Formats: sequence, structure tokens, C-alpha cells
Amino acid sequence: MDDLTPNENNKILFGNTIKSDGFSVDFVFYRKKRMNNDSDVELTLEDFSYEEVHNQYHPMFLDPGRKSLFTAVVGVASAKQIRKCSVKEYYHLTGSTVYSKKLELKKECSGIKTIESQIPTPKTAEVGPYDQYVKYTLTHLDKLLDFYGKGTAHHRFQLYQGRQRAPEMMANMLTHGTAKYNRSRRKRKKKKKDKNDKKGDEGLSLRIDEKK
Repeated sequence: MDDLTPNENNKILFGNTIKSDGFSVDFVFYRKKRMNNDSDVELTLEDFSYEEVHNQYHPMFLDPGRKSLFTAVVGVASAKQIRKCSVKEYYHLTGSTVYSKKLELKKECSGIKTIESQIPTPKTAEVGPYDQYVKYTLTHLDKLLDFYGKGTAHHRFQLYQGRQRAPEMMANMLTHGTAKYNRSRRKRKKKKKDKNDKKGDEGLSLRIDEKK
């Protein structure tokens, strides 16, 4: 029975559980207990000299915030650069900003927005108001389940991918700067975009000429 429940000592990591929402499939695996490594070396600031840091390393001073997920000073002396990622930028990287706009439009067209805006609050200690909440929810339950059913499974999977991808993109932004903080990369990116746009325009004009 010990191998059938997560206890950090499982010999078989597969948890005998497979979940699906009609689009994606989840396999549950147990996490093993992390073993302490006595050979780990802990370094402190006093173990480095300024010349060593300046010549061999790429120092970063990171400060988390509220409006920005992080604000970092990268480098030292005159070569330093300030990099940051705002909360708004993070949600854009996950793809949730674009999806939220599409979802709100879909709610408005289907009438779900009106239903959700009129749901009585369940946060009450009185029986009467809570009874109204239960009756209202049960009355519109089928419409809500149809709206948030299998049709939204692929959107949820894409949002999951975005949440997995965003931290990696932020780490890349922090360590390498990306096109946001690199002027030469921005120029190459713009040049590539202009080239692709030009190819698209040529292909469109060619199709128009063929129709004529």
C-alpha cells in the first residue's frame, strides 16, 4: 500500500492516475525525497573580489516589486543596465490578456455575462440570501456548464503552456536582455519582419494578377 500513496519514498513513481478534460491528458507521478548533498559549497560575498566579479562574472542585483515582477541592475560601473518586467507584461507573455478579451466578447454575445453579473452573493450567514444564490445557480447551471465545457479545454491548455513559458522568457530577458534591451537585436527583428511583410505583399499581388 505504501507504493500506492505519495510518501517521498516510492519505488514506482507513476501514481496510477490519468486525468483528461477532453483535450489534454495529465499523468500523475510521485515526487521522490530530495537527498542532501554534503559536497555542496556555500559561497558568500566576501569570497569574491571586485576585480574578479568585474572580469569573470555577470552580476545582477534583483529587486521584486508590486507593479513589476522584478527590477534588476545588470552589470557594474558604466556598463550596467536596468531591466524589468511588469505584471502587465507577464500576463501578456502568458497569453491571458488576449484570451480574456476574447472570452469577455464571447460571454457578451452568448448572454453569459448577464447571467454571471446577476448571481447573488454566496458570502452570507443568512439562509434566505444563500437560498436565492442556490436557486439562481441551479436555474442557469446548464448554460454555465455548456459555456465552460469541453469547448474551452484547448484554451485552458494553451494558457497552461503560457504559464510554463512565461518564467523562461522572463529569465531569458533578465540574463540575456532579449530584443527589448538589445538595439542590434531589435534592428534584426524589424528587418526580418519587414522582409516577411514584403514577401506577403508580393504573394498577395501575384494571386490578384492570376485572378485577373
